Amino acid sequence: MFHEHDALRFIPGRESQQTEPDVDDEALEDVIKSRFRKFVVDFQYFNDSKGID
Repeated sequence: MFHEHDALRFIPGRESQQTEPDVDDEALEDVIKSRFRKFVVDFQYFNDSKGID
C-alpha cells in the first residue's frame, strides 16, 4: 500500500482529496490533456529508441 509522505500533504492546491484538477475552462483543460498525451507519446518513443523499458 502506498503511503504519501507527510511533506506532500501541504503542497498548495492539495488541501482536498480531489484527484481531478478543478478546471472551469474546458478549452484549457483540453489543451492540458492534449499536451500531456503528446508528452507521454514522445516519452515512450524516446524510451523505445534508447531501448529503455
